[in-house]
Amino acid sequence: MIRRFRFGVRVYILAVIVMLVALACGGSKDDPAESASAGPTATAVPSPTSTPDPAPGVVSAFATLSEDNSLIARVEGVLDGSGQVYVEYWADDIGRLRTKTHDSDGTSFTVPVVRLRAETTYNFQVYGASSGGGKSEGPSGMFDTGPLPEILAASKMDTLVGEPTLPLTFMEFRQAGFLGLAAYDKDGNIVWYFEGLNEEQP
Repeated sequence: MIRRFRFGVRVYILAVIVMLVALACGGSKDDPAESASAGPTATAVPSPTSTPDPAPGVVSAFATLSEDNSLIARVEGVLDGSGQVYVEYWADDIGRLRTKTHDSDGTSFTVPVVRLRAETTYNFQVYGASSGGGKSEGPSGMFDTGPLPEILAASKMDTLVGEPTLPLTFMEFRQAGFLGLAAYDKDGNIVWYFEGLNEEQP
């Protein structure tokens, strides 16, 4: 009996010591009291949403074809304030293309339109833009491209094996009647050319 009593006392003392150590350490991770007293926790703060700068409105726009090149057009017009502008253009069986963004000259703008196929009717629409990502839809219109120079119109480019890895392929022409450069799209159509003045090699 004495041995059992002494053993029980030792167990009791050991249990008290363990409890005191646990209290000194602050309890277990699963203890809700500890979670409540552990202090504030970090929470995700939503980033403020910013409104982009308003884009200028497009008051008017019209397109003309270059007198020196049948595959270069210009879209000109007026904005209701200075800013930036670009043009999207497309034709039947031709995907929608977009020009670079250009700064206006005061409220006036001129945007070159290239990568055009010969003797094709194109639709276009003008968009005002701001540096912060704002956009405004402007008027739309149509224009027709002209014929190719005779030498280029008679030329043909075929891809015998595989597919072009670039959207445009540039070739140099050195033939009587045309000295210059031409760009072909992936379908083998000339969409840009440059002819040297007075048949001079560019």
